[in-house]
Amino acid sequence: MNMFAREMDTTAQASVLVLSRNPKLVDAIERALIQSPELSVASETLSLAEIGEAGGLFVTNRVVVFEANPEDELELHKLKEILSDRSEDNVVVALTKNDLSLQKARDLLDVGVDHVLPFSIKGDKFRALLRKELQETTPPAPVPEAETAPRSSVIAVTKSRGGVGATTVAVNLALGLAKLPGTPRVALVDLDMQFGNAGVFLDLEDNGGMQQLAEATELPDAHFMHGILQRHASGLDVLCAPASIMPLQSFSAEMVEHLINLLSAEYEYVVFDLPQALVDWVEPVLSRAARLEVVMDTSVPCVRQVRRLLDFLEYEHFRPRVDLIVNRESKPMFRSEALKQAQTILGRDIEHWLPDAPDIARKAVDLGRPAVASKPGSGLGRSFVRMAKTVQQGAPNAPKTKNEERV
Repeated sequence: MNMFAREMDTTAQASVLVLSRNPKLVDAIERALIQSPELSVASETLSLAEIGEAGGLFVTNRVVVFEANPEDELELHKLKEILSDRSEDNVVVALTKNDLSLQKARDLLDVGVDHVLPFSIKGDKFRALLRKELQETTPPAPVPEAETAPRSSVIAVTKSRGGVGATTVAVNLALGLAKLPGTPRVALVDLDMQFGNAGVFLDLEDNGGMQQLAEATELPDAHFMHGILQRHASGLDVLCAPASIMPLQSFSAEMVEHLINLLSAEYEYVVFDLPQALVDWVEPVLSRAARLEVVMDTSVPCVRQVRRLLDFLEYEHFRPRVDLIVNRESKPMFRSEALKQAQTILGRDIEHWLPDAPDIARKAVDLGRPAVASKPGSGLGRSFVRMAKTVQQGAPNAPKTKNEERV
Protein backbone atom coordinates (compact mmCIF):
# COMPACT_ATOMS: atom_id res chain seq x y z
CA MET A 1 0.00 0.00 0.00
CA ASN A 2 1.23 3.48 -0.84
CA MET A 3 2.33 5.41 2.26
CA PHE A 4 -0.27 8.09 1.51
CA ALA A 5 -3.16 5.71 0.89
CA ARG A 6 -4.53 5.61 4.43
CA GLU A 7 -8.04 4.42 5.13
CA MET A 8 -10.67 7.04 4.34
CA ASP A 9 -12.49 8.09 7.50
CA THR A 10 -16.08 6.87 7.35
CA THR A 11 -17.27 9.51 9.85
CA ALA A 12 -18.02 13.14 9.01
CA GLN A 13 -14.32 14.03 9.35
CA ALA A 14 -12.38 15.23 6.33
CA SER A 15 -8.88 13.78 5.87
CA VAL A 16 -6.07 16.35 5.77
CA LEU A 17 -2.49 15.52 4.79
CA VAL A 18 0.28 17.99 5.70
CA LEU A 19 3.57 17.81 3.76
CA SER A 20 6.73 19.80 4.56
CA ARG A 21 10.45 19.20 5.00
CA ASN A 22 10.29 21.46 8.08
CA PRO A 23 9.14 19.50 11.16
CA LYS A 24 8.38 22.72 13.05
CA LEU A 25 6.04 23.88 10.28
CA VAL A 26 4.32 20.50 10.21
CA ASP A 27 3.87 20.64 13.98
CA ALA A 28 2.46 24.20 13.83
CA ILE A 29 -0.07 23.24 11.17
CA GLU A 30 -1.13 20.11 13.05
CA ARG A 31 -1.63 22.12 16.25
CA ALA A 32 -3.74 24.65 14.35
CA LEU A 33 -5.95 22.02 12.73
CA ILE A 34 -6.28 19.64 15.67
CA GLN A 35 -8.72 22.16 17.19
CA SER A 36 -11.21 21.31 14.42
CA PRO A 37 -12.92 18.00 15.29
CA GLU A 38 -14.29 17.73 11.75
CA LEU A 39 -10.73 17.32 10.41
CA SER A 40 -8.62 14.15 10.58
CA VAL A 41 -4.98 15.26 10.26
CA ALA A 42 -1.89 13.27 9.22
CA SER A 43 1.56 14.50 8.14
CA GLU A 44 4.84 13.59 6.45
CA THR A 45 8.14 15.51 6.63
CA LEU A 46 8.77 15.79 2.89
CA SER A 47 7.52 17.93 0.02
CA LEU A 48 4.67 17.24 -2.36
CA ALA A 49 7.10 17.27 -5.28
CA GLU A 50 9.19 14.49 -3.65
CA ILE A 51 6.49 11.86 -3.39
CA GLY A 52 6.76 10.66 -6.98
CA GLU A 53 3.79 8.59 -8.06
CA ALA A 54 1.07 9.71 -5.67
CA GLY A 55 -1.20 6.71 -5.89
CA GLY A 56 -4.11 7.24 -3.54
CA LEU A 57 -2.97 10.73 -2.49
CA PHE A 58 -6.13 12.51 -3.61
CA VAL A 59 -8.39 9.50 -3.22
CA THR A 60 -7.83 9.17 0.50
CA ASN A 61 -7.05 12.78 1.43
CA ARG A 62 -9.69 15.42 0.93
CA VAL A 63 -7.23 18.23 1.72
CA VAL A 64 -3.50 18.41 0.96
CA VAL A 65 -1.45 21.18 2.60
CA PHE A 66 2.16 21.49 1.47
CA GLU A 67 5.20 23.77 1.61
CA ALA A 68 5.88 25.22 -1.84
CA ASN A 69 8.78 26.92 -3.58
CA PRO A 70 7.32 28.45 -6.77
CA GLU A 71 10.70 29.90 -7.72
CA ASP A 72 11.86 26.35 -8.55
CA GLU A 73 10.71 25.69 -12.14
CA LEU A 74 11.33 21.93 -11.82
CA GLU A 75 9.14 21.80 -8.73
CA LEU A 76 6.36 23.68 -10.53
CA HIS A 77 6.51 21.22 -13.42
CA LYS A 78 6.35 18.28 -11.02
CA LEU A 79 3.44 19.86 -9.13
CA LYS A 80 1.50 20.27 -12.37
CA GLU A 81 1.85 16.54 -13.08
CA ILE A 82 0.85 15.53 -9.55
CA LEU A 83 -2.12 17.90 -9.31
CA SER A 84 -3.52 16.72 -12.63
CA ASP A 85 -4.81 13.64 -10.74
CA ARG A 86 -6.87 15.61 -8.23
CA SER A 87 -10.65 15.66 -8.33
CA GLU A 88 -12.99 18.63 -8.03
CA ASP A 89 -13.66 17.71 -4.37
CA ASN A 90 -10.01 17.98 -3.34
CA VAL A 91 -8.64 21.12 -1.72
CA VAL A 92 -4.94 21.90 -2.28
CA VAL A 93 -3.24 24.57 -0.16
CA ALA A 94 0.32 25.83 -0.72
CA LEU A 95 2.23 27.52 2.12
CA THR A 96 4.97 29.93 1.03
CA LYS A 97 7.19 32.73 2.27
CA ASN A 98 5.43 35.89 3.43
CA ASP A 99 6.83 38.20 0.74
CA LEU A 100 5.92 36.03 -2.25
CA SER A 101 5.24 38.08 -5.38
CA LEU A 102 1.81 38.07 -6.99
CA GLN A 103 3.26 36.54 -10.17
CA LYS A 104 4.76 33.59 -8.28
CA ALA A 105 1.46 33.06 -6.47
CA ARG A 106 -0.27 32.98 -9.84
CA ASP A 107 2.22 30.35 -11.05
CA LEU A 108 1.06 28.09 -8.23
CA LEU A 109 -2.60 28.76 -8.98
CA ASP A 110 -1.99 27.98 -12.65
CA VAL A 111 -0.67 24.48 -11.89
CA GLY A 112 -3.79 23.58 -9.86
CA VAL A 113 -3.32 24.94 -6.33
CA ASP A 114 -6.51 26.32 -4.75
CA HIS A 115 -4.99 28.66 -2.14
CA VAL A 116 -1.56 30.22 -1.68
CA LEU A 117 -1.04 31.25 1.95
CA PRO A 118 1.91 32.80 3.82
CA PHE A 119 3.68 30.89 6.58
CA SER A 120 2.54 33.61 8.99
CA ILE A 121 -1.19 32.94 8.55
CA LYS A 122 -2.99 32.66 11.87
CA GLY A 123 -4.45 29.33 12.93
CA ASP A 124 -8.04 30.57 13.24
CA LYS A 125 -8.01 32.01 9.71
CA PHE A 126 -6.50 28.79 8.37
CA ARG A 127 -9.22 26.70 10.01
CA ALA A 128 -11.94 29.05 8.79
CA LEU A 129 -10.66 28.82 5.21
CA LEU A 130 -10.64 25.02 5.26
CA ARG A 131 -14.14 24.88 6.76
CA LYS A 132 -15.41 27.22 4.04
CA GLU A 133 -13.75 25.20 1.27
CA LEU A 134 -15.05 21.88 2.60
CA GLN A 135 -18.57 23.27 2.85
CA GLU A 136 -18.42 24.52 -0.73
CA THR A 137 -17.10 21.22 -2.14
CA THR A 138 -19.56 19.04 -0.20
CA PRO A 139 -22.74 18.45 -2.22
CA PRO A 140 -25.72 19.86 -0.29
CA ALA A 141 -28.46 17.53 0.87
CA PRO A 142 -31.40 17.51 -1.55
CA VAL A 143 -34.21 19.85 -0.56
CA PRO A 144 -37.81 19.10 -1.57
CA GLU A 145 -38.89 21.52 -4.27
CA ALA A 146 -41.76 22.87 -2.17
CA GLU A 147 -39.35 23.86 0.60
CA THR A 148 -36.83 25.62 -1.62
CA ALA A 149 -36.74 29.33 -0.74
CA PRO A 150 -35.67 32.05 -3.21
CA ARG A 151 -32.03 32.92 -2.78
CA SER A 152 -31.25 36.44 -1.60
CA SER A 153 -28.89 38.41 -3.80
CA VAL A 154 -26.07 40.21 -1.98
CA ILE A 155 -24.67 43.22 -3.84
CA ALA A 156 -21.54 45.00 -2.63
CA VAL A 157 -20.62 48.52 -3.74
CA THR A 158 -17.05 49.73 -3.35
CA LYS A 159 -15.03 52.77 -4.33
CA SER A 160 -11.77 52.93 -6.25
CA ARG A 161 -10.89 56.18 -4.48
CA GLY A 162 -12.50 58.59 -2.04
CA GLY A 163 -15.12 60.96 -3.44
CA VAL A 164 -15.82 58.97 -6.58
CA GLY A 165 -19.53 58.57 -5.70
CA ALA A 166 -19.87 55.02 -4.40
CA THR A 167 -22.52 55.96 -1.83
CA THR A 168 -24.56 57.68 -4.54
CA VAL A 169 -24.48 54.43 -6.50
CA ALA A 170 -25.28 52.24 -3.49
CA VAL A 171 -28.29 54.35 -2.43
CA ASN A 172 -29.74 54.81 -5.92
CA LEU A 173 -29.18 51.15 -6.81
CA ALA A 174 -30.95 50.01 -3.64
CA LEU A 175 -33.88 52.35 -4.33
CA GLY A 176 -33.97 51.25 -7.96
CA LEU A 177 -34.20 47.60 -6.88
CA ALA A 178 -37.01 48.44 -4.42
CA LYS A 179 -38.99 50.06 -7.26
CA LEU A 180 -38.78 47.03 -9.58
CA PRO A 181 -42.03 45.25 -10.51
CA GLY A 182 -43.25 43.18 -7.57
CA THR A 183 -41.64 45.66 -5.13
CA PRO A 184 -38.97 43.28 -3.84
CA ARG A 185 -37.80 43.69 -0.25
CA VAL A 186 -34.44 45.48 -0.21
CA ALA A 187 -32.05 46.28 2.64
CA LEU A 188 -29.21 48.80 2.45
CA VAL A 189 -26.32 48.51 4.93
CA ASP A 190 -23.73 51.30 5.18
CA LEU A 191 -20.59 49.57 6.41
CA ASP A 192 -18.41 52.64 5.93
CA MET A 193 -18.32 53.11 9.69
CA GLN A 194 -16.02 56.12 9.64
CA PHE A 195 -17.26 58.22 6.73
CA GLY A 196 -20.56 56.65 5.67
CA ASN A 197 -23.29 58.98 4.39
CA ALA A 198 -26.03 56.69 3.06
CA GLY A 199 -28.40 57.92 5.78
CA VAL A 200 -27.79 61.55 4.82
CA PHE A 201 -28.60 60.75 1.19
CA LEU A 202 -31.95 59.35 2.37
CA ASP A 203 -32.67 62.05 4.98
CA LEU A 204 -32.38 59.50 7.80
CA GLU A 205 -30.72 60.26 11.13
CA ASP A 206 -28.50 57.65 12.74
CA ASN A 207 -30.54 55.76 15.36
CA GLY A 208 -27.46 54.20 16.99
CA GLY A 209 -28.11 50.84 15.35
CA MET A 210 -24.58 50.28 14.08
CA GLN A 211 -23.17 51.21 17.50
CA GLN A 212 -25.54 48.72 19.18
CA LEU A 213 -24.46 46.02 16.75
CA ALA A 214 -20.78 46.67 17.42
CA GLU A 215 -21.30 46.59 21.19
CA ALA A 216 -23.45 43.43 21.21
CA THR A 217 -21.90 40.71 23.37
CA GLU A 218 -23.82 37.97 21.56
CA LEU A 219 -24.78 37.40 17.95
CA PRO A 220 -28.09 39.23 17.43
CA ASP A 221 -31.36 37.60 16.44
CA ALA A 222 -33.94 38.74 13.89
CA HIS A 223 -35.80 40.77 16.53
CA PHE A 224 -32.64 42.76 17.31
CA MET A 225 -32.02 43.34 13.59
CA HIS A 226 -35.55 44.70 13.08
CA GLY A 227 -34.95 47.12 15.93
CA ILE A 228 -31.86 48.71 14.39
CA LEU A 229 -33.08 48.92 10.77
CA GLN A 230 -34.87 52.10 9.69
CA ARG A 231 -37.72 52.11 7.20
CA HIS A 232 -37.43 54.71 4.44
CA ALA A 233 -40.55 56.16 2.82
CA SER A 234 -39.75 54.16 -0.33
CA GLY A 235 -40.02 50.87 1.58
CA LEU A 236 -36.24 50.44 1.69
CA ASP A 237 -34.86 49.24 5.05
CA VAL A 238 -31.58 50.92 6.02
CA LEU A 239 -28.83 50.33 8.56
CA CYS A 240 -27.03 53.68 8.72
CA ALA A 241 -23.37 54.26 9.43
CA PRO A 242 -22.80 55.79 12.89
CA ALA A 243 -22.93 59.56 13.30
CA SER A 244 -19.59 59.46 15.15
CA ILE A 245 -16.48 57.73 13.82
CA MET A 246 -16.01 54.15 14.99
CA PRO A 247 -12.75 52.16 14.84
CA LEU A 248 -12.59 49.83 11.84
CA GLN A 249 -11.91 46.96 14.27
CA SER A 250 -15.34 47.42 15.88
CA PHE A 251 -16.73 44.44 13.96
CA SER A 252 -15.63 40.85 13.57
CA ALA A 253 -15.97 38.71 10.45
CA GLU A 254 -18.27 36.43 12.44
CA MET A 255 -20.64 39.32 13.24
CA VAL A 256 -20.79 40.49 9.61
CA GLU A 257 -21.36 36.92 8.39
CA HIS A 258 -24.20 36.57 10.88
CA LEU A 259 -25.71 39.89 9.77
CA ILE A 260 -25.64 38.70 6.14
CA ASN A 261 -27.44 35.49 7.17
CA LEU A 262 -30.16 37.40 9.02
CA LEU A 263 -30.76 39.84 6.18
CA SER A 264 -30.61 37.21 3.44
CA ALA A 265 -33.38 35.28 5.17
CA GLU A 266 -35.81 38.19 4.81
CA TYR A 267 -34.76 40.34 1.85
CA GLU A 268 -34.55 39.60 -1.85
CA TYR A 269 -31.68 42.07 -2.26
CA VAL A 270 -29.12 43.19 0.33
CA VAL A 271 -26.90 46.10 -0.76
CA PHE A 272 -23.69 46.82 1.19
CA ASP A 273 -21.86 50.14 0.89
CA LEU A 274 -18.27 49.12 1.74
CA PRO A 275 -15.42 51.16 3.23
CA GLN A 276 -12.35 51.72 1.10
CA ALA A 277 -10.19 49.79 3.57
CA LEU A 278 -9.98 46.01 3.03
CA VAL A 279 -10.40 45.00 6.68
CA ASP A 280 -10.93 41.39 7.80
CA TRP A 281 -14.69 41.69 8.25
CA VAL A 282 -15.18 42.72 4.60
CA GLU A 283 -14.26 39.13 3.64
CA PRO A 284 -17.73 37.64 4.35
CA VAL A 285 -19.36 40.30 2.16
CA LEU A 286 -17.00 39.61 -0.75
CA SER A 287 -17.45 35.85 -0.27
CA ARG A 288 -21.25 36.05 -0.33
CA ALA A 289 -21.71 38.82 -2.91
CA ALA A 290 -23.35 37.86 -6.18
CA ARG A 291 -22.14 41.15 -7.66
CA LEU A 292 -19.48 43.70 -6.80
CA GLU A 293 -20.15 47.19 -8.16
CA VAL A 294 -16.83 49.05 -8.46
CA VAL A 295 -17.29 52.83 -8.81
CA MET A 296 -14.46 54.63 -10.61
CA ASP A 297 -13.43 57.31 -13.08
CA THR A 298 -11.10 56.95 -16.06
CA SER A 299 -8.09 58.77 -14.59
CA VAL A 300 -4.82 56.85 -14.57
CA PRO A 301 -4.53 56.61 -10.75
CA CYS A 302 -8.11 55.38 -10.48
CA VAL A 303 -7.69 52.77 -13.22
CA ARG A 304 -4.56 51.46 -11.50
CA GLN A 305 -6.41 51.20 -8.18
CA VAL A 306 -9.18 49.19 -9.85
CA ARG A 307 -6.58 46.88 -11.39
CA ARG A 308 -5.10 46.31 -7.93
CA LEU A 309 -8.55 45.50 -6.59
CA LEU A 310 -9.20 42.99 -9.40
CA ASP A 311 -5.83 41.36 -8.68
CA PHE A 312 -6.71 41.15 -4.99
CA LEU A 313 -10.05 39.46 -5.74
CA GLU A 314 -8.32 36.93 -7.97
CA TYR A 315 -5.52 36.27 -5.48
CA GLU A 316 -7.97 35.75 -2.60
CA HIS A 317 -10.34 33.62 -4.74
CA PHE A 318 -13.34 35.90 -4.33
CA ARG A 319 -15.76 35.27 -7.15
CA PRO A 320 -18.48 37.92 -7.37
CA ARG A 321 -19.51 39.12 -10.78
CA VAL A 322 -17.75 42.49 -11.09
CA ASP A 323 -19.38 45.51 -12.73
CA LEU A 324 -17.21 48.55 -13.45
CA ILE A 325 -19.17 51.81 -13.10
CA VAL A 326 -17.74 55.09 -14.36
CA ASN A 327 -19.37 57.98 -12.51
CA ARG A 328 -19.82 61.55 -13.80
CA GLU A 329 -18.86 60.64 -17.38
CA SER A 330 -21.24 59.84 -20.23
CA LYS A 331 -20.34 56.89 -22.40
CA PRO A 332 -18.27 58.18 -25.33
CA MET A 333 -19.44 57.46 -28.86
CA PHE A 334 -15.87 56.60 -29.85
CA ARG A 335 -13.24 55.21 -27.53
CA SER A 336 -10.22 57.46 -27.10
CA GLU A 337 -6.72 56.04 -26.98
CA ALA A 338 -6.66 56.71 -23.23
CA LEU A 339 -9.89 54.74 -22.74
CA LYS A 340 -8.57 51.87 -24.88
CA GLN A 341 -5.44 51.76 -22.73
CA ALA A 342 -7.53 51.85 -19.55
CA GLN A 343 -9.65 48.90 -20.69
CA THR A 344 -6.49 47.02 -21.69
CA ILE A 345 -5.07 47.54 -18.19
CA LEU A 346 -8.37 46.45 -16.63
CA GLY A 347 -8.73 43.48 -18.95
CA ARG A 348 -12.47 44.00 -19.26
CA ASP A 349 -15.15 46.38 -20.51
CA ILE A 350 -16.89 49.06 -18.44
CA GLU A 351 -20.50 48.05 -17.83
CA HIS A 352 -22.12 51.32 -16.71
CA TRP A 353 -21.56 55.02 -17.40
CA LEU A 354 -23.33 57.55 -15.18
CA PRO A 355 -23.65 60.98 -16.82
CA ASP A 356 -22.32 64.06 -15.09
CA ALA A 357 -25.33 65.90 -13.64
CA PRO A 358 -23.95 68.09 -10.85
CA ASP A 359 -27.14 70.10 -10.32
CA ILE A 360 -29.34 67.01 -9.96
CA ALA A 361 -26.76 65.20 -7.79
CA ARG A 362 -26.25 68.18 -5.46
CA LYS A 363 -29.98 68.82 -5.05
CA ALA A 364 -30.59 65.11 -4.39
CA VAL A 365 -28.06 65.12 -1.55
CA ASP A 366 -29.24 68.41 -0.05
CA LEU A 367 -32.90 67.30 -0.01
CA GLY A 368 -32.21 63.69 0.95
CA ARG A 369 -34.06 62.49 -2.17
CA PRO A 370 -31.84 60.38 -4.47
CA ALA A 371 -32.02 60.94 -8.23
CA VAL A 372 -33.78 57.64 -8.91
CA ALA A 373 -36.68 58.93 -6.77
CA SER A 374 -36.61 62.71 -7.36
CA LYS A 375 -35.58 62.74 -11.05
CA PRO A 376 -36.32 59.26 -12.46
CA GLY A 377 -36.74 60.64 -15.98
CA SER A 378 -33.36 62.36 -16.06
CA GLY A 379 -30.36 60.78 -17.73
CA LEU A 380 -28.88 60.04 -14.31
CA GLY A 381 -32.14 58.60 -12.96
CA ARG A 382 -32.62 56.38 -16.03
CA SER A 383 -29.04 55.11 -15.70
CA PHE A 384 -29.72 53.88 -12.17
CA VAL A 385 -32.99 52.24 -13.27
CA ARG A 386 -31.12 50.39 -16.02
CA MET A 387 -28.49 49.32 -13.50
CA ALA A 388 -31.16 47.91 -11.17
CA LYS A 389 -32.73 45.98 -14.05
CA THR A 390 -29.32 44.59 -14.98
CA VAL A 391 -28.88 43.32 -11.42
CA GLN A 392 -32.37 41.80 -11.47
CA GLN A 393 -31.70 40.04 -14.78
CA GLY A 394 -28.34 38.75 -13.55
CA ALA A 395 -29.89 35.92 -11.53
CA PRO A 396 -27.47 33.20 -10.33
CA ASN A 397 -28.52 30.80 -13.09
CA ALA A 398 -28.85 33.37 -15.87
CA PRO A 399 -26.41 32.99 -18.79
CA LYS A 400 -23.55 35.47 -18.77
CA THR A 401 -22.72 37.74 -21.66
CA LYS A 402 -19.18 38.55 -22.70
CA ASN A 403 -19.18 41.66 -20.54
CA GLU A 404 -20.45 39.77 -17.48
CA GLU A 405 -17.57 37.35 -17.11
CA ARG A 406 -16.34 36.79 -13.59
CA VAL A 407 -12.97 38.07 -12.48
